[in-house]
Amino acid sequence: MRILGLVTSIFVFAATALSQNAGDQMLAAERGLSKATGELGVKPAVMQFFSDDAIIFRPDAVNSKDFWNGRDDGKAAAVRGMSAFGISSTGQIGYTTGSIEIFPNGKGAASNAYGDYVTIWGRRENDGWRAVLELVVKHEKGIQLQYKQERFERIEAESNKKGRSAADPSMNFLRASMGVGTLGSAYKSFAAEEIRFLRDGLPPITGKKRVIDATKAYRAVKFPFKVALIESGDMAYSWNPCEYNVSDEGMERGNCLHIWKLRNKKWWIVLGAFARVESDLKPQLKTKKARSK
Repeated sequence: MRILGLVTSIFVFAATALSQNAGDQMLAAERGLSKATGELGVKPAVMQFFSDDAIIFRPDAVNSKDFWNGRDDGKAAAVRGMSAFGISSTGQIGYTTGSIEIFPNGKGAASNAYGDYVTIWGRRENDGWRAVLELVVKHEKGIQLQYKQERFERIEAESNKKGRSAADPSMNFLRASMGVGTLGSAYKSFAAEEIRFLRDGLPPITGKKRVIDATKAYRAVKFPFKVALIESGDMAYSWNPCEYNVSDEGMERGNCLHIWKLRNKKWWIVLGAFARVESDLKPQLKTKKARSK
């Protein structure tokens, strides 16, 4: 029993060391991307730091390099400010998130959008770390929440040597968001205590209780027709088109992203993001006609 405990300790220590080393490399890639978007422009930065199959949302999922190759706005720049990150125990996938400000005519001109980004990173065998997915939510610059944000200590990686998958939890979360309860009820069952939540119109919300309160008016109206799930070690991420009935405000359509972490044999959501697909149409309430007698 003592020998088994020693082997387990060495295995966990090795996984943590691997994760930390890979984390340093991923953060170096994030710094390189941030510098490139500000100094060279968004298009050259995407070509240099995004993988060939990377996905962005404009507003639906598209290949990032195909999208920017088809555009002529080479002056577009962006200023990124990372505020949080995470990485898998295997050192193969991770994420960064923070503020972003868009300057369509270069940093010397005025900006036209502000918000927060989530970049998913993947480790490529020959090319190092590359961004494989990025989602952005928009809100006004300088907007403040009416309460103090919670802060949480970083939690060390878990080895997941038994290969527990996030597939079932992610599907159960989607079903729960469509059930009798609301999206807030689903987060109550699946959110980690330190969850970070991004949605249009607001700065990031941190802490399970705050996120539950912020999402209790949302109810999913249909199961997504497409769900992508990538997992490695103790981390997974999933994204899907989503559609919500938002209390009395009507319908909202968008793209949803969730990042999962395995802790104590259970998968928890550590980051959730809902990027609304903008529409020129005002939200419409769905009403039922009364039957004539």
